[in-house]
Formats: sequence, C-alpha cells, structure tokens
Amino acid sequence: MLLSFGLTDEVNYIMSPNHGQAVQVPGGYGQYPTASLGRLAEIEHDPALIQRAFSSAISGYVDYYVAPETSKIYKQPSEEDPDPRFERFRLLRLIFAPTVQTNMNIFDKIHIAMTISKKRQSDFIVLNPVSKPDKDQDSVEFYEKGFQKKYKGFFFHQSLREEGLSVKILYDSYSAAVILSRVIEGEGIRVVDLSQLDEAGTERCTIQHALKKPTKTVQFLSKQFNCVVEESEVEGSDIIMSLGSQIEEEWK
Repeated sequence: MLLSFGLTDEVNYIMSPNHGQAVQVPGGYGQYPTASLGRLAEIEHDPALIQRAFSSAISGYVDYYVAPETSKIYKQPSEEDPDPRFERFRLLRLIFAPTVQTNMNIFDKIHIAMTISKKRQSDFIVLNPVSKPDKDQDSVEFYEKGFQKKYKGFFFHQSLREEGLSVKILYDSYSAAVILSRVIEGEGIRVVDLSQLDEAGTERCTIQHALKKPTKTVQFLSKQFNCVVEESEVEGSDIIMSLGSQIEEEWK
C-alpha cells in the first residue's frame, strides 16, 4: 500500500496495486509482482529496493518504507478492484513493530504516527494503478508512463516547484538517468536535459551549482540521493547532477 499525505493542502492519496501486478524494479531486476517484492528485498538484503520500486512506479520520491523482516510471497490474488482501506491502528502498530525494517528514525516515526492518527478513510482519494496487459504472463504490468501521464503533478512539493530551479543530469547509464528524471520531475523540479558524462563520475553522485544562497532543491537532491554538493560554474541549467556508479546501479 502507498500513502501520500498532503501536509500543507490536506490532499491525501492512497493506492494498493493488485498482488499480481508487476512493477519495474530499479537496479536491473526487471519486473516483479508486488506480491514478491518483499521476498526479493529480503534475498538481496536491501529493503530500500521496495522504496525505489514504488518511487519509479509513481514517478515521485517515496520518503519512507515499512517492510517485514521476514517476508512471504502472496499467492492468493487480491479482490477484484478492491477499495484500499486506511486502517489507522494497524498502520500505527506496524510503524512501531520490532519485526519490521524501515528507514524511519524515532522522530520520523512519531511525526508519521501523529499524521496517521488524525486521518480517516474519507480523507483519502483513491488512485488507481495503471496497467497494460502482459501477453506472455498471467499477470499485468504496471504502466509507469501511463500512471505518470494520468497523475502527473499529484506528488509535487510546493516549495520545490515555487523555487523553479532546473536540473541537468549527467549519466553513464541512460536507463538510470531516465528513471531518476521521472522521479525528480514528479517532485516539482524541472529536468531540462540528460547528457552523457565526459568522464567517470564519483562513486555516488555530485550536485554542482553556482547559486548564492542555500536552496530547498539542492537540499532535497543531496539528502534524498546522498550526493556531494559542490559550488562551481554550471551551464544550461541551475543545477547539474552527475551520477556515479553506485547510484546508477541502484536506479538503472
């Protein structure tokens, strides 16, 4: 289940793909049914894999993930066209359960728990996954581009959009740059160009800018993608994001 909270406009979204719906998993894994994402993350010892898969699916950055330490594959299909249920007390128990893996620290948990405690089912707008038939399998494929087209702008950060800064992405792996550009644009940041790196980048990623004061866009990119920030002259955009081998391996 995916939950999106509108902290400034009180517009909240909820989405729950069918168990058999296959999503693209960044990192070169190809497509996996959502029912087996937890098992894949467990095998790879990388629970953040679920976070990246859903970020790619919705073309927006998923801030937090909560996953069981020991997962299972859900073989029984979901009910036909189920209406996702916002179960407040179950979610609160999950967040603080000792048997889950999450990237939330204790302060994040308290903040999210307070947000959840104030919500009801009627506070959420249901988003429907966009799929296209998969002729080779019984499952259906989550259609990232179709979802992006239908719900473009639903997950943007108002402060990032208001800054109006542009980003140029330099890459060695084009597929990683494409996915990251969709995720970044979904947050309200304009990606103006994707260009091949002239030389090998850093292991992770580098943010270059010539801005005279700290900006929320630079802070967001450096924090969420763990990039080094450098002040230097840039051309063709306000910010240049150079991808390194590690981030490309995660998002390709």
